[in-house]
Amino acid sequence: MGGQDCDGSTLPQAPIGSLPIRSNGLPCPSPTDDDRQISSEDRRSVKLRVRPPPAGTHQCHRATSAGSGMMLTVKLAESESIDPQDTGPEPVVNPPCWASETAVGLNLTIPGRVLRSPFWSDRDSQNPQDSMTPLTKEPERPAHVLIYCRGARTLAVSPSDTPLSRESSGSPHAPQATTMTEPQATGLNDAHCHFFSAGFFATLGRDPSAPPARDPAVDLPAALGWDPPGPPAALADRWVAELDHHGVTRAAIMASVPGDERSVAEAVAKHPTRLTGTFMLNPTAPDASARVRQGFGECGLRCACLFPAMHGFVLDDERVVPVFEAAAERRCAVFVHCGVLSVGVRRKLGLPSRFDIRSGNPLALVPVASAFPDVPVVVPHFGAGFFRETLMAADLCPNLHVDTSSSNAWTKYTPGLRLVDVFRQALAVLGPERILFGSDSSFFPRGWQHTVLDAQRAALDEIALDAESRTAIFAGNFNRVFGGGTLSPGDAG
Repeated sequence: MGGQDCDGSTLPQAPIGSLPIRSNGLPCPSPTDDDRQISSEDRRSVKLRVRPPPAGTHQCHRATSAGSGMMLTVKLAESESIDPQDTGPEPVVNPPCWASETAVGLNLTIPGRVLRSPFWSDRDSQNPQDSMTPLTKEPERPAHVLIYCRGARTLAVSPSDTPLSRESSGSPHAPQATTMTEPQATGLNDAHCHFFSAGFFATLGRDPSAPPARDPAVDLPAALGWDPPGPPAALADRWVAELDHHGVTRAAIMASVPGDERSVAEAVAKHPTRLTGTFMLNPTAPDASARVRQGFGECGLRCACLFPAMHGFVLDDERVVPVFEAAAERRCAVFVHCGVLSVGVRRKLGLPSRFDIRSGNPLALVPVASAFPDVPVVVPHFGAGFFRETLMAADLCPNLHVDTSSSNAWTKYTPGLRLVDVFRQALAVLGPERILFGSDSSFFPRGWQHTVLDAQRAALDEIALDAESRTAIFAGNFNRVFGGGTLSPGDAG
């Protein structure tokens, strides 16, 4: 089994299901190679390293958890023992403990007292004892961990609340506890990213108020201090590399002007397991019917995105109904931007933004969303200022979801309202199954906005949201709402 850095929270106090692992598939012959701080969904900093066995005699698994203050090296040999790198009470391996080509099973007892906690960095990874600090006593607890592998790559760490054996976890050569595929082996999907393609800038360049540009796809980004996007496939490659860097498995990318569906379709075709396509649609435009057919049909995109404040229609306009009809036929979703709308790229380029935010009242969604109960409806930014109205509409429409994207600066309109309060109330009304994590990432060199993730995780920490609910928000709901990467033209009905 080869070695790699892995994301995932090992040795939990409660089961949290299959968790993500970011794997580069490269050998890590020593603990000093590419050591990194990795934060898991429940904010415990965890390192799990799988290294090639010396002389083929055993496999070493070193796990560190700042949350529990534990650092240990697990040696899987015929004697199955623990070789801790500290002097405190040793975690104990309880049989059965086994390793194979595709799985490793560990049953551990975590001792009641932990002497020190590692805080990893590139500097002190060579001598982790330098960064130990005393901790208090903890009750003894069991931990059961199953590590799934495919060749030289680790796919998932699956904690369990029951002891593991070859029988309970399936054959170690073909684990049956969870059917793992690479796109599923993650705990972080992003429901809201923009794909600022060359076609996007070409559309902006046609605005009479736009700065002069010989090549809008080069000159307009330069005016903004951004990188030019290049061809759609190249931009898709850059986004996937960025997602890899941040441990994001899937992202929904939006064609952020009407008519740019093909750019996003090309990106999704390049990376169908990583990127899901969505497209902006103006239902009042003369070509709206053709656009929605092309978006859902020929392009295989998964969600139509409506911006009523931008395009001057209300959500109970009869011209919105065909969009929902097409989404229902294709088993796709509809995204509806409600509330405050500010398009930063337009503002920075001096383009007019004559948006009527009165049109984006989510209460007007209730009739059409109720008429199409099988169509998932996603309202971004918790309603972007129409928070109360979004909760009211969601209470009436079980198919209405919110995404959590952006800094949610709209909270400034309600004195004293904090992001943690927004999450708490949204969870009370919608439950975790109708909230999707989103970042609102859009351009380079800024790239993917990890600060948005950090702020939202901190809010959920304050709420003490359970791990299962976090998994739904950060991964599972995305998969349910958007399904696979593309929709083939034959998948209607």
